Amino acid sequence: MVYLKIIEIVILTLLPTFLWLQFFKSKDYNQEPNYILRRIFILSFLFTPLVGLFQFCTNENLKTALGYFSFLNFNCSFINKSFFSLDMPFVIIVMFFIAAAIEESYKFFTMRLSLWGKAKEEFDEPVDAMVYLITAALGFSAAENLLYALDIAFKNDFLVEDSFLNYQFEIIGFIFMRSLFSTFLHILASGIFGYFFAKAYFHFKNTRFYYAKSILVGLMFSTLIHTNFNLNTQLTFSQDEITNYSIKIFLLLLLLFFSYIIVDKEFKKLQKNN
Repeated sequence: MVYLKIIEIVILTLLPTFLWLQFFKSKDYNQEPNYILRRIFILSFLFTPLVGLFQFCTNENLKTALGYFSFLNFNCSFINKSFFSLDMPFVIIVMFFIAAAIEESYKFFTMRLSLWGKAKEEFDEPVDAMVYLITAALGFSAAENLLYALDIAFKNDFLVEDSFLNYQFEIIGFIFMRSLFSTFLHILASGIFGYFFAKAYFHFKNTRFYYAKSILVGLMFSTLIHTNFNLNTQLTFSQDEITNYSIKIFLLLLLLFFSYIIVDKEFKKLQKNN
């Protein structure tokens, strides 16, 4: 019975990811071979737990390092604190470099590692860069969502209950919200990164300096969007719970809406250059 519940959680978690993948794949006029997308997705999915471990170790080492500078007096437990009482320098360091930059870099490198052999020859259109990076983002997000869902199930003893109904609503609600907000965020951040990577890879003035500059600019923009998202989800804007969640949802929808417009515009621009 426990195994059936775990299988159900896996299916519920992966299904929205595959729907997102089909949606963006359908936007590509010259669709990429499935074996390349599978390779990118699986590689990104399998090594995601290592990213979490690396982030944890980096964060712990940062806390230790900051402990040597007592005059800085950084507070590491900033989550759910009031927006106006935060120690913003530490928040920016953690959110930008540890939470967002590491994940965006990871998605990029797993995509690049997947392009070997014949797959490298198939990478022949600028729009492919966005498709590949979005696929890497979906692999990462699927693994991240699954780990969070299983964590909720174990902590709340959902896996030892007699009935699926005791946990289905909470798990399904969690997966829906993650797929609507977090997964979409990963897609958009990687889509923007993919646009700058395409410019770097296919530009006729493709010097090493131009390549490195475009990659860094893409990483910066994707990390900024990711950081903005993380801050909105974790800060408390009001003591009233309904008001607080209303502000959060409004800001998240606003961020995702404008990010999607940018990604969609970039996607169409690269398609014209194919």
